[in-house]
Amino acid sequence: MHPALRRSLAGLLVASLSLPASALPRERDRWLRVETAHFVFFSAAKEENTRRIANNLERLHSVLEQINPGVELGSDRPIYLYVFEDDRSLKPYKPLYNGKPANVSGYFFARPEASYMVMQGEADQEVERILYHEYMHYALGRIYATVPAWFNEGMAELYSTFQPSTRHVEIGHPIGVHIETLRDKKLISLARLFAIDSSSAEYNERSRQGIFYAESWALIHYLLLGNRARREQTFQFFKEMTEGKPGVEAFHGAFPEGEAQIEKELREYIRGNRFTFALVPVKPAETLEIRMEPLAREETLTRLGELLLNQGDRALLPEAGKHFQAALAARPGYEPALAALRRMEPAASHN
Repeated sequence: MHPALRRSLAGLLVASLSLPASALPRERDRWLRVETAHFVFFSAAKEENTRRIANNLERLHSVLEQINPGVELGSDRPIYLYVFEDDRSLKPYKPLYNGKPANVSGYFFARPEASYMVMQGEADQEVERILYHEYMHYALGRIYATVPAWFNEGMAELYSTFQPSTRHVEIGHPIGVHIETLRDKKLISLARLFAIDSSSAEYNERSRQGIFYAESWALIHYLLLGNRARREQTFQFFKEMTEGKPGVEAFHGAFPEGEAQIEKELREYIRGNRFTFALVPVKPAETLEIRMEPLAREETLTRLGELLLNQGDRALLPEAGKHFQAALAARPGYEPALAALRRMEPAASHN
């Protein structure tokens, strides 16, 4: 190993003493590598659950391309999907907010080499919702150059209740927890909602997240499914965003009535409690080829370490380094782990 790399890693290990104890996957944890036409899964979920998840995600991919003519959701770079057994096992790999694991059950980020979807698989129904939610972040990123946080999360929640069938799909089923939140919490003004981004307290803090997600979902639900006249304006809003207009500017262009009027209608829609869903005819599902194999211990450790490393947060580097070192202990000379350690050197030198 290069001497400079040794020094960098030594500094990382010292820095890690201030972080929570390392949470390397247990020796008995069984991880699978699953490949489909568009996705590569690293999954600690049961094999049958992983197959179902893979089938349904490919179905959503197909449906989105069918209902968005001209949009190609495929990519030259891989899409990696990490499925953890539960929230406990996911926690060490969550992004950090104010130095602590963020209050999320799944997350998405994109890098030049790959896109990453991460989720916990503790409860079947929740797994499906998290899966569809995170994939929508990827899909929206393929369609729009920039996406406002409320639109990104609202659309992701709308599609999180996606229900596939042979010749149709269901989109936009009511989400009980959001409806309860909308009844119990004071709504955010649309002006404030539109200003929230991924660094805002409303986006990150547990006590304030609920109303942001619920209201973002309700607004998208109303505009697309709750008012036929507003739907055409919403499509115009989408079009203006695809042309590169910022979210607020595109919204004002599509809805000249202004935020106050739309906010008034949204409040009435929530009070009416008549949330419906859309039944969308689609082509029959194709037979899906799934390639599945056990993941060796050294690859499991390296893949999880890469998940930490590629988030781009220096505070996660010590844990990433521990994963790569453990992979080398499991298989001395394992080149993917060595390559990852070499990648860490520039980042470590700036700590």
